[in-house]
Amino acid sequence: DGNMNENEINEFINKMECKFTLIEDGGKAIWEITHNCNYGCSYCIFSCNKKRVDNELTTNECFHVIDELVENGFKYLKITGGEPFIRKDLVEILKYASERLVVDVSTNASLLTQEIVRQLNKINLKMIHVSLDGNKIEHESVRGINTYDRTIYGLELLKNSKNKVRIGSVIHLNNECNLESLVKKSIDLNTNEIIFSIMEPPLGQSKILVKSKGNDDLINEIERLKIKYKDNIIVNYNFGKQPLFVK
Repeated sequence: DGNMNENEINEFINKMECKFTLIEDGGKAIWEITHNCNYGCSYCIFSCNKKRVDNELTTNECFHVIDELVENGFKYLKITGGEPFIRKDLVEILKYASERLVVDVSTNASLLTQEIVRQLNKINLKMIHVSLDGNKIEHESVRGINTYDRTIYGLELLKNSKNKVRIGSVIHLNNECNLESLVKKSIDLNTNEIIFSIMEPPLGQSKILVKSKGNDDLINEIERLKIKYKDNIIVNYNFGKQPLFVK
């Protein structure tokens, strides 16, 4: 307001909530540690590329980023991609980060091996989040052919995980009627939790597989499953009446 004097302006600024200040117990950073990915998910909101992306940060540069996060008061770090395990140094980066921050990692699990899981078991992670969107047909309809078996193999290896394993499932047209099957599969895989989100394709991309059910109906179903399977697995969701991502 051009009619405000300097004192009034300062008082107004002091009353404003800064949207970029850290929360009291420290901020959380989400880090796309690579843009390289071996999948081609139709609804991916990140800058992923199945073609090789070069000139990414070196291991030491990643360590420096982690140090800067700590120096600036961050306490939580989510590492995602792309597919993080494309990086051969990811376990080393996770180890370095977990000694300084609370860390979780998101993966499609397709590149996990017994040796990688063994190494991860030596690291204290908040969780390993694995994307699984239904049975083979449902999953591959949005994530691409030859992706389901590779993800399931990785999840089978993670049955030996000492870290919490959470499945993340995106609800879309092909799986919206089979959420209970996803919960049962997650239990069979000995995972600790399943969390549902909703599919919102990036701007300009096809919406042909977007769910047809309303959010309220889906939430009611998830709440039913949460109660039904409470002794076996944590069932959760991260959307409400508004889409998770803006179209």
